[in-house]
Amino acid sequence: MLPLDSLQWQYFNGGYHSNYDVSAPLKKLEAATAPEDIAAILDELWEELHHQGDIGMASCMAVPHLVRIGIEKQITDWRLIGLVATIDIQRHKSSINIPPEYQQAYFSSMQNINRLIGINQALQWDRSFACCALAAVAASKGNYDMAEVILEFEDEDLTEKFEEFLDQY
Repeated sequence: MLPLDSLQWQYFNGGYHSNYDVSAPLKKLEAATAPEDIAAILDELWEELHHQGDIGMASCMAVPHLVRIGIEKQITDWRLIGLVATIDIQRHKSSINIPPEYQQAYFSSMQNINRLIGINQALQWDRSFACCALAAVAASKGNYDMAEVILEFEDEDLTEKFEEFLDQY
């Protein structure tokens, strides 16, 4: 896992295909205690690491830290799991290759997604959290097409249309 104090972070691209040093918000996330601060940081990360289906190396390199921080801090915000799922789905679709020296950290973190989701087992899952959690599990097992479809079911209109389709089928 690339240490957060490495200078390499400043050379990675985010979702806008421009350099985005994701280590700064990751450090803030690591230090944050208030739920509203965590939410604001996660909003920034969503905005910068994923843009209209695009991700960059900063997005992928952030995943191990997002999972680690989420587990350590027991973050229960759907945005964290949703972001990790979205990055992994887009990494697969875009055929982004993680540098060999960081592959172990990346893929191990995806296998730890169940631990992050487990933190939330006792909580009531709203639609957003359920879709993100299920998509993250599917992506972590290599079922990227299924993960992408599951994320789309967060939209209640799509669910209704799917039910109509099934009734006609």
